[in-house]
Amino acid sequence: MESTLPRQHTAGDSLSWRVEHPGYQPSDGWEVIAYLIGPVVKSLPGEADGEGWVFSAKPSDLENLEPGPYRVRITWTKDNGDTRDTIEDGTLKVLADPTQITDGRSHARRALEAIEATLEGKATSGMLDMRMNDRQVRSFSVEELLKLRDRYRAEVAAEDRAAGLGGGNRLTVRL
Repeated sequence: MESTLPRQHTAGDSLSWRVEHPGYQPSDGWEVIAYLIGPVVKSLPGEADGEGWVFSAKPSDLENLEPGPYRVRITWTKDNGDTRDTIEDGTLKVLADPTQITDGRSHARRALEAIEATLEGKATSGMLDMRMNDRQVRSFSVEELLKLRDRYRAEVAAEDRAAGLGGGNRLTVRL
């Protein structure tokens, strides 16, 4: 089976891909539906296109598509549903709709900011109410906050490096 299923998709965007399978030709009477199975389940009917199928969805077709990993399964039917075959097409990672993100910071970055503000005595009530390890930030001792700060600093540094934002302490100079 040949498929142009993308590896990732941004929620709120249009989605389209093509599938060809020699055993499931439109000319042989097959009909097809793709199922996106993840935090929510969506079904997309395929449209015959020569020897293959095209799956297309407008943003309104994918309303409420939540971020996360999705398995994509394709079900072919013919003979009014008397014959049915299902094949896994792959996985699709759905990214958050950027128009719906209210705070783009990661949990690690928000936690680090709350911990550092608490240690400095500048935390807001929202920061003090933030929960970590099933406890509010305000309930941690100074020693616990220092340990958590080190852990979250390392996580934020790793996120920054992965995003290509540096974060290393190495400076190379050539003379």
